[in-house]
Order: sequence, then C-alpha cells, then structure tokens
Amino acid sequence: MGKDQSSRKDQTTQTGKKSDAPSGGARDRPDVSKQDQAQKTGRKGESKKDSDRAPKGSKDYPKDPKSRSKTDWKKERRRHTKNAERKARREAKKATGKDVKIAGKKVQWHHHAGVRDSKRAGLDPKVAGETKRMTAVHSRRDKKVYGTAGDKVDPKKNKRYTHHNIADKIDKAEQRRAAKAMGGKGDSPRLPRGPKGRAGMIDASATGKWRFPATGDQAERSKMKWERKEPAGPKVGKDGRVVPNAKESAPKTSPSSGKADVPKTPDKPKISGKPEPGGIGKALKGLGKALEVAGKAAKVGGALGNAANFSGDAIQSIAKYKPELLPEGAKVELNREVEGVEVMSRPSGYTVEKTNGQVIYRDSNGTQVDRDEAMRATESNYGGKA
Repeated sequence: MGKDQSSRKDQTTQTGKKSDAPSGGARDRPDVSKQDQAQKTGRKGESKKDSDRAPKGSKDYPKDPKSRSKTDWKKERRRHTKNAERKARREAKKATGKDVKIAGKKVQWHHHAGVRDSKRAGLDPKVAGETKRMTAVHSRRDKKVYGTAGDKVDPKKNKRYTHHNIADKIDKAEQRRAAKAMGGKGDSPRLPRGPKGRAGMIDASATGKWRFPATGDQAERSKMKWERKEPAGPKVGKDGRVVPNAKESAPKTSPSSGKADVPKTPDKPKISGKPEPGGIGKALKGLGKALEVAGKAAKVGGALGNAANFSGDAIQSIAKYKPELLPEGAKVELNREVEGVEVMSRPSGYTVEKTNGQVIYRDSNGTQVDRDEAMRATESNYGGKA
C-alpha cells in the first residue's frame, strides 16, 4: 500500500466516511497529560467515573453531529436546562442527602456551546445541550456576585462582569482559537459552517468547560456539605490566637485564705545528666550570641557578670534559643511564662537535651517531638497539653 493510500485510510472514520474534523481536539491538548486525557475521554481501562469528568471532544463522535432537521432552539434550550437541573439535583442529593434547587432567579445554566453559535454551525442540539457541556453560574440578576473592569474611581460606573459573562468570554476565546487553527483571518475569526466548524465548536466548548473554575460552578458547589470542622490542635479564637485551657489558666484558690495562689517561679531549671568538662564555660562563651539572636540580651545581661551565678534565666535562654551550646548529656526542663505576669513562669512539661551532639526535644511522656511543638508550649498563651 502506497503512502498516499495509507494517509487516506487514516482519515476514514468507523462509518467508512472521511472525517473533516480538525486535529488538535480535546484529546490533543498539550497542557494535559496522557493520564488526564485518558480520564477525560474514557480510554480503555479507565473507570466510568473518570470518563465523566469532561465533555467529549470532536473525535469522540463517530458521525458528524449535524442537526438533521429544522430545530426549534428555544424549545431545545428549555429542554437542556431542565435536564441539567434534574441531573445536578440528583447528584447533589446523592452526595449530601438534601434536595436543593440549583438554578433559579440569580443562577442560570450556561451553554458552553452557545445556542446562537451552535445554530449557525448546524450542530446537533443534543450535543450542544449535553449536561457535561453546561455550567450553573451567577447571572446579571444577582446584584452581589460580580466584578468590575475599568479605570473609573467609582466601581459602580465601570462595566460589570458576572460568572456568566466570564464563562461566555472564555468560550468565545476558544472558538476564535479553533477558527485560527483552521486558517481564519483577523483578530476575531468565526468558525466556518459545515463539519469543520461543528468539530471546532465541540472542542472549543469542551475546553471552555475545562477552563472554567469548578469553584464558580453552583452545581459542583451544591455537592459539598459545608460542615464546620474544628481544626486539629489547640482551640483558636476569632482573633487567631490560641485559647488557653480553662482548667489550666484558672488560678487555684487556697482553702485557708480564700485567695488565688500565684504560681512560684522555680529557682533553677532541673538539669540531669553529667556535663562534659568545660561544657558550662563553652556555653557561657557563646551565650552572648544566643541572647542577641533571641532579643533578650538586655533582660538577662546581668546574669552574665559572674559565671558562678549561672541564673535560671540564662540557662533557659540557652535552652530555648541556642540549645546546641548546652553541655553534652545535659537535659533542661523548658519553662512557660505566666500570662500577664512577666517575671513568673511554670514548667511547660517539655524538655530539651543534648545527646551525642544532637539536640532532642521531648514532651511530658518522654516522646520525641519537633522544635516547633516544644517552643509553642513555652508561650504564655499556650492552651494545649503540657
């Protein structure tokens, strides 16, 4: 078989007719991986769920999807929206258990294969009105959901754009791109009439649907339960700060005096382990740099006057901000400042130790944790377990 005969055979469709569909359909998009293409077009081996993610491309139709008779597009349009609404409500009820209305006064169903453009191209109305080729979007009837574009100071005087307008502009841009691929001239070429124009309309509408964000599709949003879930970790207030544990933050009352007991500041943090010779001197030598990093040089500067008076503040600063300077084998219990009382502190339940040159943080159960968790426990507004 000659080369010319082979190329003509490749152009023949399953029905034995030559296909006028242009190359570069939905399957051939360079910005979609082969796996995504298989999912969008329902390739062999893919589940039905994967194949339902996007509309079909022009090459997915064995025959030219031409309108075979005089079509009443107004009647077809109403049928399209009715079918899309029915399917969207069914899917939403399956996902959430609630029967909700998708489209109405403020939300309308958008044809990515526009009715006027499909009519001009002679496209089969069943293809133009496929539910996968439609999106439920906010329309101009909604006075709250919109955007503006223009240079006027008052945004009300600039041109308003709704989700419906943006979806239409995306579709028109894809139609122009398909028309240019077919040799169209000018800045805004139109798709030609005939099989090529219909194939271009199918691919442009499929790409337009694919480009429009699902977050703007009210049919997709109706499938979400929108239930508030408390994030893991300590409770956070409206201001974004950690809410202290009520039992831990409430001051204890003395039974004898009836007054609130103020927690005492431990004289010195507990240090276990045998320090290496000269380790304290080495730590003191690098303490000035550690305090500079921590921004507390002025606060504990007096503790550095005499190495013998190695205060709790100084060892705490080393443990918090420069733990690598701790002596080998040392283990320091990290303190937490009492909220509202700057000079007071209490044990946080977390420790830092230096073993074999490694800095290790542990919680009250002795479990190794990361540095961020241990440092959060030393903050005055910490509300977690310590």
